[in-house]
Amino acid sequence: MDESSKFVICTMFKGSNCLKCKANGENLKCNTKLAVGSDSSVDKGPIPDGLYAIGSVFKNNGKPWANMYPQKQSGGGWWDYYRNNPDTGRGYIGLHPGSNSHGCVTVTAESCWDKLEKMLKSKRGRPTKNGESGLKSPISPSPVFVPINGFKPPNNEDPSLNQTSPSSETSPKESIKNKEPMEWPGTLAVAHSYLKHRAGELMRERQRKIKTIESKSRTKTTRTRILQRKVNELSSAIVTQIQKKTEIVESTKQAQEKLQRLKKFIQAVHSS
Repeated sequence: MDESSKFVICTMFKGSNCLKCKANGENLKCNTKLAVGSDSSVDKGPIPDGLYAIGSVFKNNGKPWANMYPQKQSGGGWWDYYRNNPDTGRGYIGLHPGSNSHGCVTVTAESCWDKLEKMLKSKRGRPTKNGESGLKSPISPSPVFVPINGFKPPNNEDPSLNQTSPSSETSPKESIKNKEPMEWPGTLAVAHSYLKHRAGELMRERQRKIKTIESKSRTKTTRTRILQRKVNELSSAIVTQIQKKTEIVESTKQAQEKLQRLKKFIQAVHSS
């Protein structure tokens, strides 16, 4: 059976910001919006023009996504991941509808995405990286791999889609060379993006808690200072009252002494 019947094949045109797709003899053109600035360079790399095999639709945080598997620029075949590959170094490429780009390819018209999603849902296949053992499971977007001997790229009447079929046999040198660390596929890269966002939220929540603790500490310090001032004022008032009491006692004692002398004087006058 013709492998092209298993996949939706799209061509990316950055210059005109559009994605042209073909499947089951049906052609579809969707306007797109690419990431700009740091989202389309450095760590994620640019999104190149060329052919892409589109994977199955899955949901992430309520938003539909589909992975874009780029055609290899040499030797034919398709990349099932796009991290540190020698063509562009792009980490992963995803496709989703909306008005804002999340670092991937955004289909701006909802109606066009609906048509594309309908085309995608009619397909069963998933392309794989040439020479790697692994076909992504169409059941789950998680990294489940089923061993296969390779993938034959699409080939139909459109000359722009004709590809050279990769050999299912690899030499010992190629086998050793291809035993490189498996990178995250596009689906998990989206999950990684969510985890990074979640980590940012947790960091902000931690900062809010620290600010709350600092505010409570300042309030406690202020209250302690006010209480200490009142204690000092009360202590000063007590000392003042004690001093006044001492003065009153001394005055009373002096008055009693004067009274005793006066009594003795009066007795002396009466006795004379």
